[in-house]
Amino acid sequence: MQGTHRIPDAQSAIVLRRIEPRDVAQLQALHEDWFPIRYNESFYQHAGQGMWENGEPLFTQVALCNEDIIGAVTAQIQRCDDTEDKCLIHQSKDTSTTLMYILTLGARQDYRRKGIASVLLTTCINEAKADSSCRALYLHVKADNGQAIRFYEKNGFHRLRFLEGEVGCMLLLGQVNNVLHSRGRLLFHQWPQPSCIFIHPVRQRRRRASQMAGPHFQTALHASRVLDEVVWRWRAQGARRGVECRIPRVII
Repeated sequence: MQGTHRIPDAQSAIVLRRIEPRDVAQLQALHEDWFPIRYNESFYQHAGQGMWENGEPLFTQVALCNEDIIGAVTAQIQRCDDTEDKCLIHQSKDTSTTLMYILTLGARQDYRRKGIASVLLTTCINEAKADSSCRALYLHVKADNGQAIRFYEKNGFHRLRFLEGEVGCMLLLGQVNNVLHSRGRLLFHQWPQPSCIFIHPVRQRRRRASQMAGPHFQTALHASRVLDEVVWRWRAQGARRGVECRIPRVII
């Protein structure tokens, strides 16, 4: 999804396009403002070229207003064999099957709640649909980030699994779990956080969407939603008492 777009309350049109090398400085400054982590310099330099350090493609789309970046999304196409979360895709003999993993998504403070993040997310969905080998998009969200969870559910994502103490690298509205690996190479310091995996199927291959993510998708989806509600209520009660609530490890 490229071109010019109008969003509510914006005085100027919003332009969407792929990142260019001249955008790197702005992208880095915004990421350092949005997320409480520090990516290494190489990440940004290679993002400006549309690739990882190992040469594999990295999808980065930016939203601009008057030549200023006001939003950005980065995503990686992964082979299913390289995906650490094996619960995502039903076993397939097709070794060319891929997934799109959304790494970062953010909008500038003065442009939030105007649809920028939704438009950028749609560019990822369209990119995944255009790739005939891509089966789904997925990402991690902090388990207590209700705003992000509602955002993704509104945009067609489904909660698949709750991960206690797992490390994700996401995301949105200034919230992030912070570790990112590129073929096992650590790009910034680990910070384990309870999180949820969200998935958005784009190609079903003769299976119902509910089967696509594995045989226990519906059970995991329901259990994850129930557990999330318990987590939010428990932590809210603890916060009112000034107590840090720790969640026992749960494997679905």
